Formats: sequence, structure tokens, C-alpha cells
Amino acid sequence: MMPLAAPPLHLVILLGSDSPATFDSPPDKIKTQGNGLDTAIKKFRMAAYLWQAYTAEEMARNKFGRRTFRFEETWAAESISHRDRMSRMVPKVHVLRSEMTVAEIRDLDIAQQNSKGKRTGELWNVAYKTVEKHFSPKSVYERKHVAVLILDSKWDPASQVITGHAALGGGSGFIQMGIFGSHSLHSWPKFIEDVVPSLTDCTRTDTRIIANDAGQSGSYWEACCIGIGAFLHEVGHAFGCPHQPFGIMVRDYVSFNRSFVTRESYSTRTKSPGLRLCLPKDECHWHRLDILRFRFHPCFKSTSDPPSLFEGDNPQVYGVGVGAVVVSSTGVAWIEIYVNDILQNYYEVFPKVERNLNVTVSDILSKIPPTEKSRKIKLSIFTIGHGKLDIDDFLETAQSFIKLRGGGRAFQSMKVGLGGGSPSEAILPIGTNRVLNEIRVYSGSALNGIEFIFDDSSSSIFGNRGGSCSEYLLDTRKGESLLGFSVRSGFWVDGCDILTTLGRRSPFFGNYNGGSPYTMIPPRGYRIAGVSGTVGQWVDSFAIIYK
Repeated sequence: MMPLAAPPLHLVILLGSDSPATFDSPPDKIKTQGNGLDTAIKKFRMAAYLWQAYTAEEMARNKFGRRTFRFEETWAAESISHRDRMSRMVPKVHVLRSEMTVAEIRDLDIAQQNSKGKRTGELWNVAYKTVEKHFSPKSVYERKHVAVLILDSKWDPASQVITGHAALGGGSGFIQMGIFGSHSLHSWPKFIEDVVPSLTDCTRTDTRIIANDAGQSGSYWEACCIGIGAFLHEVGHAFGCPHQPFGIMVRDYVSFNRSFVTRESYSTRTKSPGLRLCLPKDECHWHRLDILRFRFHPCFKSTSDPPSLFEGDNPQVYGVGVGAVVVSSTGVAWIEIYVNDILQNYYEVFPKVERNLNVTVSDILSKIPPTEKSRKIKLSIFTIGHGKLDIDDFLETAQSFIKLRGGGRAFQSMKVGLGGGSPSEAILPIGTNRVLNEIRVYSGSALNGIEFIFDDSSSSIFGNRGGSCSEYLLDTRKGESLLGFSVRSGFWVDGCDILTTLGRRSPFFGNYNGGSPYTMIPPRGYRIAGVSGTVGQWVDSFAIIYK
């Protein structure tokens, strides 16, 4: 049993407001299995079990144990076997009706595969709206991961388009979702005894009645592979997986059957006999980067994981000339390297826990082809605490020098907040006889400004003096100085508290419940030399300056 602390994957069947709750199926299948809602639920549940088992096996092969996602469950007299009717906990399938009629769902104009359609993304909006309404009240702190099967999909032989179908996945905030049509549902297994027969059934697809999806579902077993596999691809997007060079997250799911059978049937797709013996090397797989995402995803949480592992982490990157230092409270897990948005390479840091990881320019350049070294290099950094940070131009970030007023230069961290407003900057007099005695923070529902007061009564202000003023005194007799800031920021900077070299932390100034947390401390060997950003009515963006 999967740990109940892990958020579940929710299974949803979406119907039109006037739907008869049936799906496309050839006459022989209707006679033996039916094509009503009860059959659809059983088939969907069985496919979900296959997803779960397949992913657990893939995780085990990648040395992460049989870690997988769980489902929301309900007590029912159901089973994965037609021989057993004992009541037990089984995956719950929510049956939801949208506000759209069946005719509206099957409108050719919104069919994803219709090249002439003008609203081919509309089915996503229909599903999202229905799912969001059902699972409300919403909270970004409790995301719902949902697999949606659109039961009213219909093959239209006249236009050669599957209507009411879209293969899409992703989402943001409250709902993370993958959606798929039911056009291949007839080929899916209903019980565990049907798995091997369904994945070896050579019956040809009659396109007068049912769809040959993408021209690669010429037989029932191939339709089963593409239906279950492509749907899993969209669920992968819901779990945060992008397209990969190979594996489930491209189109390798056409051989999804090889993970469950030992011999392969004749393939109409390749027009050749199938494999006489299906070995692990012949199977489709989750890409290693997908596996890494799953390892640190909240839905894959294990009872052996520490409670703090999935609390969230917002890594920071600090340029140091020859490279950059990545700072993460939970540790860097792996780094992906892109050129022109194409994955070039990646390297893993986990299982080592590196909370301050030095990433040099020479090391990154050594991992990409020579022809790509002159182009803009993007890094995607992932942390053990499920945090992510994209560096759009690594070379520019590594060499993020700024000129200081009065001469000299320093580095500037990446900014938090979306920016806007006018530039503002406050520089600390490092290397002079002036000593920072006091910090005044101006805030209300957001951060307005920060003023630094020195022992000669001079001051330097970043932002403005709006809101209320709060004072924080440094114990200079003990050599206490400013270490950095803990900031909460979203579209703007909501507030901050002050961190000192003696380990003290000020009260929080501003809106503690706003935005996401960021700890902004210079890397080892560097000192904070000021702050900068942009300011409008309040602080719109914030960065630290260090040297």
C-alpha cells in the first residue's frame, strides 16, 4: 500500500451534460464486454493499475525501489479480477458532467486532431473548468493531480477525425492534469486476466466504426498500447515531465506491451512480425530525467522519506566569475543543460547532498558539443526539496558583474519578483571605517524599502519610506554584521526579515503569507555589499549585491 501522506492521482471520467455514457466500440466487443459507464470505469481502473505497476518497476530498475504514485481510493465490491467480488479499497473514479453537451464536445472545430480547427485547445478548458469546480475549494498548497478520460470521444469516418478527443497534459497552481479521449477504450483490458489477451490481440481495426489513432493503431493490441501509453504520457506532463529525447515522454509507448508480455504479435505499424522474445532492452521506458522527477515528487513520497523533504525549496544562484554557486536548503539533485531549448546533457548530484554547489563554466562547456558552445546555455536546476530554478543564460549569470558607485565592481544575485518600476540601489561601505549600526525596514502589506544607518549618522536607502517603519539594531560590540535576507516574493516583494552573522534573525516585516520564500545569502567567501532592484508603489524586485 502506498503511503497516505502522498497526494493521490485522481481518476475522472468526463461526460457531456446529456451524454448517454457510452463509448466507441466494435459490435463484437459491445456484445462481450459492453460499452457503458460500468465497463468504462473498470477499464480505466485497470489501465491505471498498469500505469502504477509499470512505473514502480521502472523506478526499481533505476535503483529507487518500487516507488510509485497512489490513487484516491474508495471501498467497493470491485476487483482487478473477474473471479473475485470481495469488497476492498479500489481506485475511485469520479464521474463528472460538464456544462457542454455531447454535440458541443464533438464539435469538429475543437477536435485536437483537426488541422482546420480554430479552437483545438478548448477541450482542455472544458475539462479544467469541470475538474476545478468539482475539487474546490482550491489551494496551491494542495495540488490535485488528475487523469481525465473524455468518454464522449467519437470517431468520425467522414472527416477522418476523432472528435471529443485531446491528448494534453500539464497545468499550473491548483490543478495538474492529463486528458485523453476514449476512442481506444474498447481495446483496454477490463480485468487482470484480460491484460495479456488485450496486448496480443491481432484483430484489425475497422475504421468504418472505430479510430486508427495516428495511423498506428491498425490492430487492437496496438490501439491498446497507444491508448494506455499516450494517456500515461499526458499523466507524465501532469507530474511535471517535459518531452524527452526518448521514452514514454516522446512516442516510445507504441511498445508499451513489451513490459507485460513475453512475445509480440504482428504489427500493422511496422508491417512485420513482432518480437519472438521481449527482453528488458526492448521495452519502452521512463527517461532517467523523468525517474529523477518522480523520485522527488510529493506524489511519490515514501514512508521512509524525512518529513521535511517535500516542504518546498527555492534555490538561488550566485555568479562568481568562473561559474556560479547554487544554494539550496535541501540540496541540489540534478542539473539539465539546454541549448536553444534542446536538452544537450545533464548530470546528477544526488545522492550527495550539496547545499552549496559550485558549477563552473568550464565544466558546463565540457558537457555540450563543441558546435554549441558559442550559443546561449540554459540550465535547469532541480533540488531534493522539489524546487526548480531556470537560468536562461548561464554565462551571463556567472559573470554578473555590476559597477559600484565610487568605483569597483561586485556581483549581483538573481532577482526575485517580476520587476517593473524604477531602479533602486543601496550600497554598503565595505572596506571603509564606516560601520552599519541599524537597519530600518519600511513595509505594510508589502515591502516598501530598506534603509541602512551607519555609525556616522549617514544612511543609504533602497526603495522608499512608505508604510510603517521598523528598526533593527546590530550588536556591533560583538562584531555583528549583516549576513543576508529571508524574502517572500511573488509578483512583487511581500516582505523580508534580516539575517546576521551572529545567527540572529529579525521579526518578519511585511506580509508573511504572501509569495514564496527565498533565502538570499552570499556564497562562502563573499560578503553582502548592498541591495538592488526596482521600486514602484512598493518593491517590485529585489537582489543582493556581494563581493
